Amino acid sequence: MKSVKAVFCFILFLTFVFCTYSTAEEKKREGNDYEILYQASQAYKKGDFETAKEKYEKLTLKSNAGGDVFYNLGNCYVRLGNFGKAVLNYERAKRIMGRNADLDFNLQYIRNKLDTGMDSQAFSFFQWLYNFSTAEVLLQFIFINFFFWAVFALRLWIRAEWSFYLFISICFLWLVSGICTGAKWYLMSHDKRVVVTSSETFVHAGPSKKDTTIFSLLEGEVVKYENREGDWLLIRMNDEKRGWVHEKDAERVLMP
Repeated sequence: MKSVKAVFCFILFLTFVFCTYSTAEEKKREGNDYEILYQASQAYKKGDFETAKEKYEKLTLKSNAGGDVFYNLGNCYVRLGNFGKAVLNYERAKRIMGRNADLDFNLQYIRNKLDTGMDSQAFSFFQWLYNFSTAEVLLQFIFINFFFWAVFALRLWIRAEWSFYLFISICFLWLVSGICTGAKWYLMSHDKRVVVTSSETFVHAGPSKKDTTIFSLLEGEVVKYENREGDWLLIRMNDEKRGWVHEKDAERVLMP
């Protein structure tokens, strides 16, 4: 019996040590992230946009990188004159932040400047969900789901005609909310958009520079990703034009 207690106490001790170590390591990582963020902000204020860009790019590699990091990185690329990369990071920021007045203004300003005339919302009916953050979509579903079950319980107790129509209405809202939540998850995890990041991008008939050049793309244009072969991406435009571009000339909005 004493041996069992000793083993149990030893396991509790190891669990405590592990949790303490993990918490300390997490705080250390957060401290490092805040330090990098501070350095990036200071470099941007001083006009050292190249250093700020490098710092923000380090933060984007973190799984918990917020939309503000991508937004600030996009601002750095604007200052450095790389508008394709600016559009790319603004689109990545929009995935997380949803609608944001400053972000939307900057993104539209760059598109007007580049005269791309390409609206990424044309790819699917649910593309408008990018205007809402994941938290907003999830919260509205939780809110409507709560009322759905509340009205369902009310309907069990009160069999009046008005409660029937109320239940039908909340069922419709619940269904629409569930579809939108599922669509938002799908868009976030299966984002097929590709942003052209080079000033001169040629689209080839095959995954090689030796293949015939069939058309060209403008910097900052948003096209759809279909497949990959080595360093080449098969892309498609809205008018069904398809071809291959090298990955150095275009980059997916969805980070690997």
